Amino acid sequence: MRTLADIRKERNQRLQDVQAATGVDLTTVSRIERGQMPRSAGRANALARFYGLELASFYAAVAAGGQPAPASAEVA
Repeated sequence: MRTLADIRKERNQRLQDVQAATGVDLTTVSRIERGQMPRSAGRANALARFYGLELASFYAAVAAGGQPAPASAEVA
């Protein structure tokens, strides 16, 4: 599952771009991209629109941001 940070980087956007478009402060955007759920529905809706996601997909991407990266397969 792609994370919010993956989506943002694929679009060549910075955290500052998210802040400017949504009004959500930089620290909060960073925390949400790392897996902390947004505390308000308004904030979640604004961010979901920015990332181009339905709300359910937005929450799944937030949850994915808090997951450790999968370990790469070792080659023997």
